[in-house]
Amino acid sequence: MKTVADNPLPHEPSSAVLFDDLLAKILPSLNDGRPIYVVTHERPDGDAIGSQTALTRYLYNLHLPAFALCTDDKISETLRSFLDNVPQCSLSEFTPNSHRIAVDAGDASRVAEALREYPFELVIDHHPETAAGAVFGRYRCIQSHQSSACEVLTDLLEAHAYLFDDPIVNDALYLGLISDTGNFCNTNTNAETFRHAERLTRAGVRPHTMVQRLYKSQTLQQLRLYEIFLSRVRLYADGAIVFSTLTEADYEATGTRRTYTEGFTSRLLLLKTAKIAAFIEKTSTLVKVSLRSVDPAYPMNTVAQKWGGFGHVCAAGFKCEPNVFSEEELVESLREVV
Repeated sequence: MKTVADNPLPHEPSSAVLFDDLLAKILPSLNDGRPIYVVTHERPDGDAIGSQTALTRYLYNLHLPAFALCTDDKISETLRSFLDNVPQCSLSEFTPNSHRIAVDAGDASRVAEALREYPFELVIDHHPETAAGAVFGRYRCIQSHQSSACEVLTDLLEAHAYLFDDPIVNDALYLGLISDTGNFCNTNTNAETFRHAERLTRAGVRPHTMVQRLYKSQTLQQLRLYEIFLSRVRLYADGAIVFSTLTEADYEATGTRRTYTEGFTSRLLLLKTAKIAAFIEKTSTLVKVSLRSVDPAYPMNTVAQKWGGFGHVCAAGFKCEPNVFSEEELVESLREVV
């Protein structure tokens, strides 16, 4: 029998609730007229926006005052179009006297800094549990064996007798599935992932339309940025480790933003010899590194943790200040696992 750890705030006792009963358990406490903010991590990707959209819409359909709390304006037009279908509010409109739910964000460090001091009533995530995450959220549904937060959410909604009759919810859930599995190509894809995809497609989701919407809507400016990205490719360990870098100047030169780089890291793994890929983004104040590997035998989360980061075995990352980042040290850390 599946259970979900009920990890409340430190001053409350701990307990456990049945996975299937989770939404039924918490929804009555949300129905007091206060706004319900559905929050995701900073610099949201497809799974973040998908789970945020789907849950906000589902709660809205239950006549609850749910809002997608948009804390990051640096998201692509494609992903923003999904949010157009749900009530939204900005961080400046946030009121502390509210309910808060986090999706695709397992600990406080992943949400906007302005929200970290406030308690969250529910956390839905698929990233491996962290020490910091254990006290984030009164109820925590963390299923690290699942491909995406949207897959976890699909189970929760199905258990709550959702009829899969809202195309907006269904498309948003499917968005998370294809985003975090690389359109069912990554190692986190399994039979359960396809079961969820089948449930959604039977309900009316059109996979070819979703792929067209997500992957085949790039501009010439984005292709120019990708051209620069490819021109910076460098190889280590006889081609087993592949690096590339972009800077603030590259975005300015091409008229693009950082949100336009979705999927760039994984594309480095198209190289025949590649086992590990690293995408380094440099600004004057921050270095952000995204790591991917072709197989769990090359654990990227252990490398990211050395730099204060987190993530899955095959997909992880970290951020640090420019003066403490060393590409040579990162290469050596990756050589140890390749």
